[in-house]
Amino acid sequence: MFLAAVTLGLVAGFRQSALYIFGPVVVYMLVRARVSLRTFALAFGLGVVSILVWLIPASLDQPGGFGVLYQQTLSMWRTAANSSSILAGAPADAAWTNVGKATATPIVALLLLAVVSVVLTAVALIAHRSSGSNVPMRRALLVIALTVLPSLLVTTIGYYGKPGYVLSYLPPAILFLCLPVLFMPKVLRAIAGVALAAVAVGWTYQFTSTQALLPQQYVNGDPWFTKTSFGTPFQDYTLDTIQVYDKDTRQYSALVDVVQPNDTLVYLGQEGVGRFRHLSYALPGLVHELIQDDPSIPCTLAFEGKLANCVTDPRSVKVAPGGRALIVANPPSEAMRALADAKKAVPIGLITGPTVFAVQPGTTVGPIPVVIDPNLGAEIRPTYT
Repeated sequence: MFLAAVTLGLVAGFRQSALYIFGPVVVYMLVRARVSLRTFALAFGLGVVSILVWLIPASLDQPGGFGVLYQQTLSMWRTAANSSSILAGAPADAAWTNVGKATATPIVALLLLAVVSVVLTAVALIAHRSSGSNVPMRRALLVIALTVLPSLLVTTIGYYGKPGYVLSYLPPAILFLCLPVLFMPKVLRAIAGVALAAVAVGWTYQFTSTQALLPQQYVNGDPWFTKTSFGTPFQDYTLDTIQVYDKDTRQYSALVDVVQPNDTLVYLGQEGVGRFRHLSYALPGLVHELIQDDPSIPCTLAFEGKLANCVTDPRSVKVAPGGRALIVANPPSEAMRALADAKKAVPIGLITGPTVFAVQPGTTVGPIPVVIDPNLGAEIRPTYT
């Protein structure tokens, strides 16, 4: 149980939502073991220390300290909550939208397993009645419920941050669908194992050989989980999409050959969201800035992999003194082409193929001005390897 508390604290460093996803399970373990209050307090203390192990170094490494980390996390939460949570003033239909998004992905992903699980359940019930086996099913169901329900309730009634939240309850949902195997005698379990292996083969084929989880002919059908408004057909969850991002990352890794000290890499709009995320990880020594299409969504700066605040009213691209804004846009928009034709943006071809556009401070990219921010140069100097 102490190991579980420590593990929970460390995992929270990667995903803070792990505290409410797996916290109830750890509490259940302590209650089930009937530990003393002293042991309970010791486990809680170990969990807190495990959190401090990553929180203190992260705060020291972050320009602005813990306050920036806290405010940025709070800003991201409020942005998602204001648009998706009825508890935070979102429209009344936000809850239904959350339910649709939160359930569409697991239904599409687990549909094959669900069909097999129904058959296994029927076989297991017959076998259970004839054998009279006694399986602690209630305890298994309780543990699975403790791992599924908290995150599912937060995602639906609370707020829907992004599709990755589904991963918090997808694994325990798989365990739930596999529970019928516990009812079976050993002979039937071998057959059930073959059936589950066939499901795994089907999933492998779906991941490696298709461009989306749901075939195109079923998109926008009658069931709600086929609607594109809920994320269908889930193209981002296949090997094909991963390879596209990997190729894009390799091509733009050549930016280190053309970027100059105090330059800022700028990503615009929805197309830039994906690039901002994977290139800020792949090129942590550079300064990255994302400008969203929606002015209500705060943009995020990544300074050598760290966070900083960014104002959106007025929205602007900030560069350090002596620096340029390198617009990462492929293919370039009409606005970028017009700037290049007017000699206000200099196209720079990377050796790997893509083109970026260098824009000096004082230039306006569409409605967004490029301005000098002296604090950037004072806070951090990008390093290159």
